[in-house]
Amino acid sequence: SSGTYGSEIIIQKTTTIEKELDSDDFKNVTTLLSNIYDPITLDDTDKLNSHGAKISFSGIISSVDNFRIYDGCSECARKVFQNSELEDTGECDRHGEVKITPKMVLTLNISNDSGSVKVTLFNDQIEKLLGFSSNEAKDMIERLGENEAPVKKSEILNTEIKINGTVSYNENRDEYSVRLNYFEG
Repeated sequence: SSGTYGSEIIIQKTTTIEKELDSDDFKNVTTLLSNIYDPITLDDTDKLNSHGAKISFSGIISSVDNFRIYDGCSECARKVFQNSELEDTGECDRHGEVKITPKMVLTLNISNDSGSVKVTLFNDQIEKLLGFSSNEAKDMIERLGENEAPVKKSEILNTEIKINGTVSYNENRDEYSVRLNYFEG
């Protein structure tokens, strides 16, 4: 489109670029690097151990490590604690008294011929992968018992998946993992 400073291209999550950025056609183009994911192999320890690196890779879901539901802030999704006798009201460090919203976290291992990496998914991505919302998951857990997670591992194991994510460092666990931003699979 025609922007303030001339022609511009807007790159979104679903945009596909078919020419390489270093080709002559793109020599005068500036890019917004925050939306570019670096294709890597899973043995690229430099990228997988670089907090904030935006990476892209493919593999299969080789294991499901952890699924949990927590009470989250309706504004920012941070963990909240129930602060009154009202079941749906909690206290957020940032927003004070808020409505409690159930939030989901799922940790998977993605593997291919070059290695394996831990990937963390949150609400919308989990809903897309598993086909249920955090409210539905909370209801299932309450019906089945707290130890029964509503994840049917057999339905997602060995599924091929393409990941775009951001590397993050967890100080409590002293490990790097990939926080999922977008996936196809």
